[in-house]
Amino acid sequence: MHILYILPHLASGGAERQMFYLSQELIKSGYRIDIAYLYEGNKGLNPTYIENVNYYRLNCNSNYDFSILLQLIRLIKLRQPDIVQTWIRQMDIIGGLAAIYTKKNWLLREPNSSKAYPAHWKHKLRKILARFARVIVANSEDGLMYWKNYYPRKKMFFIPNGVPFQTIDALPASIDNQELHLNKYIIYAGRLEKQKRIDILIRAISILDQKMHIKLVICGDGNQKNILEALIKQLNIKNMIFLTGAVAPEQVWFLMKHAKAFVLLSEYEGLPNVLLEAMVCQCPLIVSDIPAHRAFLRSHHALWIDPITPDIVADKINKLINNQESAKHRAIIARESIEKWSVENMARKYEKVYQWMIQKN
Repeated sequence: MHILYILPHLASGGAERQMFYLSQELIKSGYRIDIAYLYEGNKGLNPTYIENVNYYRLNCNSNYDFSILLQLIRLIKLRQPDIVQTWIRQMDIIGGLAAIYTKKNWLLREPNSSKAYPAHWKHKLRKILARFARVIVANSEDGLMYWKNYYPRKKMFFIPNGVPFQTIDALPASIDNQELHLNKYIIYAGRLEKQKRIDILIRAISILDQKMHIKLVICGDGNQKNILEALIKQLNIKNMIFLTGAVAPEQVWFLMKHAKAFVLLSEYEGLPNVLLEAMVCQCPLIVSDIPAHRAFLRSHHALWIDPITPDIVADKINKLINNQESAKHRAIIARESIEKWSVENMARKYEKVYQWMIQKN
């Protein structure tokens, strides 16, 4: 079977990583994989190229360049894939149009929840085009319900993200022989976006600075970077906060394995890769009490926070740090709860969807 994946970047966020994991597994099963993309990825991250996968970089002056659509149409006609799968909203629109025009089986992958889509012309256009998708695959139940509200009769599947257990477990105790110069720290990893409420976490660290001198490592990049840097300067806690920028997943996993806790205070999520990876690393969790987290985390897997305020967050961090035995126990059973969420199992589920699409064509 021949699949064309379309996405903006090769080295960016969770969707890109899931695409790489899936491609690697499908290649082992004899699938032919083409990947069309616009950019290499975020500065500071080197894309990983998979052997026996064909890569096609599309030329464009901006994300709104009309020639992207024309190039995709030409590529689909040239390569004649059995299925076209889009991974990100922008490519759901452009790639979806190309798949519709060329009359190809189109799979739209939903990586978010309904709260990620406020009233906006891009979201409205995406909803209209999704009517022509043969299948919608969501990585969360909330993402699936988002589409069922609009197209209740459309064929849809729930496939959770795959987690690279073996790769994470095989990670050495140190990276490049460099040990952390941090005695006690917690970690956040992901996009620096408003929905993640990293500013509240930083204010919580400012409160804790007066009590326990705990440090915070923030891995990632995003449109809130300058705002967060200004806040850190304003609170005069530059010595307590470490902004690493975009770093390779292996570095994040290393940090998770040595951290006292992983904190994720998001207002909404789909199925966050980074939280699953923290669970594999057996890093104790502090999370916001939202449906996306409740969908796969039980009450005894993490410390839950609601409402999200600096004082409450600081109090939860303080309690976790002062009771490491309970924190480690929660981390162990949290990992056990997702043992079946391997990359291999994810790939088998996608294969069943692909086969259904071809048989029903």
